[in-house]
Amino acid sequence: MKSNRKSKIPCIFLYLSIIALVITNNSFSHAEGQRIKAIHILDITGEDNRHLYRPTRLFVLNNSNNDVYVRQKGYIYVFSNEGILLSDIKITNKTSAGESVVNSKGLIYIIKTDPPSIQIFNPWGSYKGNMNIRGLEKLSLPGDYHTGNGITPSRFSIDRNDNLYILDRATGFYFVTNPDGEIMHYAGGYGKEKGKSIKPVDIAVSFDGKRIAVADFYAGRINLFNNNGQFIRNIGKPGGGKGEFSQLVGVAIDSHYNIYGLDRNRHLVLIFSEKGEFIGEFGGQGTGKGWFLYPGDIYIDSKDTIYIADTLNNRIQVLKVKISK
Repeated sequence: MKSNRKSKIPCIFLYLSIIALVITNNSFSHAEGQRIKAIHILDITGEDNRHLYRPTRLFVLNNSNNDVYVRQKGYIYVFSNEGILLSDIKITNKTSAGESVVNSKGLIYIIKTDPPSIQIFNPWGSYKGNMNIRGLEKLSLPGDYHTGNGITPSRFSIDRNDNLYILDRATGFYFVTNPDGEIMHYAGGYGKEKGKSIKPVDIAVSFDGKRIAVADFYAGRINLFNNNGQFIRNIGKPGGGKGEFSQLVGVAIDSHYNIYGLDRNRHLVLIFSEKGEFIGEFGGQGTGKGWFLYPGDIYIDSKDTIYIADTLNNRIQVLKVKISK
C-alpha cells in the first residue's frame, strides 16, 4: 500500500496558514524593521454599548484615577481607567459638537464652533461662561492674520499646570494661555514652510509642557515646537508607506517626547522619536484587540498609557507599548 504522507502535506500547510492568519488578525501589525511591542489593556464601551457610538473625541484627566472623558452629543461620559461608567454629564448650555478638556479642578472646557468660543462648565455640567482670552491685541502677529473677533478655536490641549494650548483653525497658529486666559506665546501659522500648517487638525502637549506638536492633515506631517514656541522640526511625510501618513488626524506625545501620529485611513498609529526617526507602527484595519476602524482621536496620559477613539468599532481602546532602545 502506498503511503499518503505526501497528500497530507498541502493540507497541513493550509491548516498552519489559517492559524497564522487568525493569530495575525488579533495582534498588532508590524512595519518592516520596527521595534514595537504593544499590549492591549481593555476596551471602554459603556453599559451594554449604549453610551459610545462613533466616538471621535476623548480626553484623560491626569489625576490619581486617570478618568476618561468622552464627548458625545449633549453629554460627556466619564469612565474610570478600568472602563466603568462613573457619570454622564448633561451639558446644560447648547453647544456645537467640539473637543473638551478638563483642568485639575474638574472644570470642563468645550470648544463651541458657532460662534467660535471656549465654554466653561463645572464638574456637574452647569454652564459657567465663556473663557475670556486676553492679550491678543498685544501680539506682533503677521499682516495676514484675519480672525475677525479673535481666535477661532478648533482643537486644544492642556498641561499639568492648566495652561491651555489653543489651535486656531483659521490661521494655523496655536496660542498658549495661562489658567486665567492670558496669552503667553504663540507659534505656527498658515503655509507650506517648516513650522507652518495648511490644514491643522490636532494639537498635543507633553505632560510637562516642554513639547508641543501640531498635526497638519493636508501636508501629512507633524510640526514640533518647544515650550517657547520655537520650531524644532517636521516629523513624518505624506504617503502610504513606512513612516508616511495617508490621513493624519491626531497626535500625542509620551513622557520621552516620542511623537504618535494617528492615521485614520490606514487605521494605524505611527511612532517617531523626538529627533524625527520613524520607530514603528501598531494597529491596522480590523475589529480585534489592537485593531481599529477609522480611529478619530489619540491621547497619552502621564503614565504613557495610550487611549484611542476607535470610532467605527464604537469603543475607546486602552493600550501600552514597549519601545526598544
